Amino acid sequence: METNSLVTLWAHLRVGHWSSVVPHTFQLLLADRDGLAAIPLTDPDVSHTIGIVASDRDPLPPVASALLEVARSLDVGRAIDNLIDRPAAGLC
Repeated sequence: METNSLVTLWAHLRVGHWSSVVPHTFQLLLADRDGLAAIPLTDPDVSHTIGIVASDRDPLPPVASALLEVARSLDVGRAIDNLIDRPAAGLC
């Protein structure tokens, strides 16, 4: 099956004997994951680094300074994994 819609893909996974390779965050699309199994791909272990670019000036504008402060305090990967690991009922 070929589709450009993640919702269509999700619907086919839910009702048929289908499988797919999708990012693990795909599990957050819908809360009802009953009957589905997520099997992580472990090789190769892929990660991506993202960044925020701010002008080199002192002082930074207040909004840029606040954004950088929040970004430094976040562990987005862990937060997403915690959401995925919750029971489906906890996401509703």
